[in-house]
Amino acid sequence: MAEESYRRGLLVLSALTALFTALCKADEVLVYGERQSSVIVPGFSGLETSGRLNWQFSSRKTSAAILDYVIGSAEANISPMYKNRIQFFPSNASVLIKVLQYSDEGNYTLTVQGAVTQTRTVLLQVLGPLSDPLIFSSERNSSVELRCSVVSGSGLTFSWDRDGSALHNDTKYQLMEDYSTLTFTLTIRNLQKSDCGSYKCRVSNPVSVKESSYDLSSGEVCRQEVYLQWLVPVCALVPCALFLIGSGMFYFIKKKTRERHGMSEETDHINA
Repeated sequence: MAEESYRRGLLVLSALTALFTALCKADEVLVYGERQSSVIVPGFSGLETSGRLNWQFSSRKTSAAILDYVIGSAEANISPMYKNRIQFFPSNASVLIKVLQYSDEGNYTLTVQGAVTQTRTVLLQVLGPLSDPLIFSSERNSSVELRCSVVSGSGLTFSWDRDGSALHNDTKYQLMEDYSTLTFTLTIRNLQKSDCGSYKCRVSNPVSVKESSYDLSSGEVCRQEVYLQWLVPVCALVPCALFLIGSGMFYFIKKKTRERHGMSEETDHINA
């Protein structure tokens, strides 16, 4: 008897759990935004034709009501503090937040009450604007260091590549990162002529990407390579230049000879 009651209790508990899950659907979404820009906080697609919904904001420091909306009505009731900062889209209950500030970072909770209660929590992370990277070089023995730095930015990742191929830590390359100074260093060991060329630093976060290129022509090895690249075509032009100079001198001498010959004939004619 007791065992039968226990089984019935488990069935009732399972049914209540399934019912609660069906009536209350919740999910979480992560969204990134850049300070001073705008970002969409997503709602639900396929909203019901009746019911009501509301958006709430919460963070470690504060919480506030954003808006309340009766589905199908002309407009939403927007809180005064958000009146000029958001745009509401009734078709999917999403919200556009304008001129993002760091204080906007936190949880945005949408609750839709209808035949089924739906809840969505959107975590918004506000990232600082990413500046253009600057690249500096220095030589150390037979190695070259390329330091890629940005002045501002958060949530950063970086990469180096050469001719479209990503570079990784190995016996030739060493990649180091210093997030305290926002500096990312590529060390090229045992510099060879084959290492001379263009290198690209790529810095990104979830909302922005910046790139800068550096033409590695420093160092004795690369300077020799550049010198040779300049010298070869010059040497190829030397025979041509000598030919042109010789032709010019020949033409000049021939012209002077003709002029002297003409003057001599004119003098003989006058004397005659």
